[in-house]
Amino acid sequence: MEGPGLARAALQVGVCAARGKECAMKAHDAVTPTDIEHAVGVDDYLFSTTDRQGVIEEANSVFVRLSRYPHEQLLGAPHNIVRHPEMPGGAFKLVWEQLEAGRPACAYVRNMAADGGTYWVFATLLPVGDKYLSVRMKPLVSELLEGAAKLYQQVRPVELGAREHDGASRDEAAAQGLQRLAAGLAPLGITSADDLALLCLPAEVSAHEQQGHGLPWRPEATGPLAELLTVMHAVDERTGDLVAQLAEYDALVSALEASSADAGPATDRLNRLILAARAGAEVGEVPELLPEFTARMSGHAGAAAQQLAVLRDTLRELARDVRWLRMRIALLRLHNRMVGTFCAELIDDTSTLDAVASLRILCQALREGAAELDTSMAAVRVAMTRVPELVQSAVRDADRTLRLATKWRAEAATASEHVTTMLEPHLSLLLSQSANGFDELRRFYETAARCSLLPDTYDAHALREQIERMQGVLASMSQPEPVG
Repeated sequence: MEGPGLARAALQVGVCAARGKECAMKAHDAVTPTDIEHAVGVDDYLFSTTDRQGVIEEANSVFVRLSRYPHEQLLGAPHNIVRHPEMPGGAFKLVWEQLEAGRPACAYVRNMAADGGTYWVFATLLPVGDKYLSVRMKPLVSELLEGAAKLYQQVRPVELGAREHDGASRDEAAAQGLQRLAAGLAPLGITSADDLALLCLPAEVSAHEQQGHGLPWRPEATGPLAELLTVMHAVDERTGDLVAQLAEYDALVSALEASSADAGPATDRLNRLILAARAGAEVGEVPELLPEFTARMSGHAGAAAQQLAVLRDTLRELARDVRWLRMRIALLRLHNRMVGTFCAELIDDTSTLDAVASLRILCQALREGAAELDTSMAAVRVAMTRVPELVQSAVRDADRTLRLATKWRAEAATASEHVTTMLEPHLSLLLSQSANGFDELRRFYETAARCSLLPDTYDAHALREQIERMQGVLASMSQPEPVG
């Protein structure tokens, strides 16, 4: 469709959107919540796009079906058309702040359909171009969903009380709700919206990988939609091994954090050991070599402490990078699943006017996600090569310190009885800090081995080839109504 035909299609969408906003707001205000729970299938993937003010511009048929609103009524309506009155504004404020900062966000959301029924979704949201894309699915990690629901029940009354009794505005009440939400998440180690996404998104995507039926096939279909679906299967296969590595990444993060925590105590013991040696060397008439051993010990212990400080920071950064890598993998897989599912949806029914626009923004999110995955993977690879080097350097200087401590004790044993008595407290402290070596450093070796042995099956070049193929297919889809 070109020229006047394309203009007519755009006008039709615009008219529907204008009417949808007015009708939707009246309909939403008139809806009374019920106890009816609408089922969301494990293979139901909803998506929508909005402008930067949250007005819906595209929506797929699964969203239409679950919301119980006509497609034309959703277009042009604020996305809160499906907001359940029991959802706290603080949760949405958290999401909006994240999106406005240009970062992905996620949340467990209770929605209300046009008939008053309710349904829960796990929502992922991110900025794409000048729009916001939201992909939603059935929550499968029950403990996370139940925790969110319980917390929302505590937060919402705070907001309502702020408005009813304190005269707070909607935004002020949402800000109070966000504070209460943050206080409830903090004991779980979640101190930011990033933390929430890093925890929940990989967990939900992994659960869907295990319980879902995978990407649909339409073997009899031809044309660009069928080709695009084939590309999505290729991307799914290329990234499938990465999903299998998520459990290993989880174990690696635990090892990294444990090793990072060991760095402090190891450094403290090195410092106490040197303080004991220096204090002993200052005792009058000590054996001749004791000051020399002390000076050499101080040099190696200082170098070890410096390397441990660098190692601790590197391990913390690597643990964070690995978490982001896990999240990027999960988000890429989710968007790939969404594109493939939507292609199958369009092959089955090509009547959606905004199909090409929807495909393009979904594929743009997939393309950007692949680029971000490349960046995350590169950062993790670089850090992993540094860990064994830092471990070896720190352990080498710590071992030299321990060997010199042994020589220090032997030299101290040659002192006179009077000097030995004065050296006794320093010798005892030095012995307690060095006799059994450094157990913490052995754990560093285990961490270094994990970093070295972690399988790396990610083929960035192959994935980029599929993304380029996807872009070629999209470029060929110049008509507003693609033919499957």
